[in-house]
Amino acid sequence: VMAKKPFSHAGIIRFKGQLMTVIPKISPCYRCAFKQPPPKGAVPPCREAGVIGAALGVALFFLRIPLLHFYSLTDEAMTLANQLLILMAFVMVGMSYQMPVSMGIIRGGGEPKFTMKMNIISVWLIVMPLSLASAFWWKWPVVWVVLMIQSDQIFKCLPSFLRVRKYDKW
Repeated sequence: VMAKKPFSHAGIIRFKGQLMTVIPKISPCYRCAFKQPPPKGAVPPCREAGVIGAALGVALFFLRIPLLHFYSLTDEAMTLANQLLILMAFVMVGMSYQMPVSMGIIRGGGEPKFTMKMNIISVWLIVMPLSLASAFWWKWPVVWVVLMIQSDQIFKCLPSFLRVRKYDKW
């Protein structure tokens, strides 16, 4: 808001979520919408309340076969879809930590440059080279190429974890 740039804020805890887009001078800002912060202790931290993202990964893992049976797929397509759903179930667990921490706590805590640098390094120095090499040089199977494409979700967990320790007072 102070930089006069639109932004979106999202949060999830237990089974409730919130999404808010702020457009300076057009829509209300977060402080306008919520005049007072909640009383101390009213909102439990994620380590106590839990986040549904990891539960979604587990649910996807166990429900993948019944979900795939809704479609009439060849055996080869069924095998590939099953493998991709297993992969995405595991990637979701990393995503459910990394995305709220890097985009919510760190960026919302006033360090958008850290998140920007982490994303640029992750995409251009890790994901793009690994994806291109795995697909075109090493000629890996599709599942491994998709793993390389999604690898930034796992790689960004460590820098996000180390950086968020700065905000441990929350």
